[in-house]
Amino acid sequence: MHITTAFNWGTEDIFNQKEWEFVEDLQVKIFNRALIYVEDYIITTYCYPVDVETENTFPHVTLLLNGKTVAKESHFVLELLNKQPGFSKFKESLKTLWKEGSISEKDIIEKGEILIKELPYNAFIYFPAKPFIIDGVTHKFL
Repeated sequence: MHITTAFNWGTEDIFNQKEWEFVEDLQVKIFNRALIYVEDYIITTYCYPVDVETENTFPHVTLLLNGKTVAKESHFVLELLNKQPGFSKFKESLKTLWKEGSISEKDIIEKGEILIKELPYNAFIYFPAKPFIIDGVTHKFL
């Protein structure tokens, strides 16, 4: 399980830049604000803000894959949910999270259909009133 904070495109250059101060083995808390389940495809979270700087537009933690998907598809799924018609609570919640850091005082569930590679999948989004927290440690993966 991991959260992508920087895209290095297969090189160490980003870790050597002065404006990017990556700290190895830093204990961090990842505040997961939404749980996204795409039936027979993937389970991921949307986590913002996090305790570390991130350049990822949709910070997430991939929790479960179906054996055919890969972890980077979590970003793709979050991007699709943000662009696709419907899922208004998801889009509105992203705006609220970005501005205020919280959603509401009660849990919210949203469901609908999402097209992935032209195939329909059922998607369920659970917004807990309070985020669930995963303790993590920073590490470079090249």
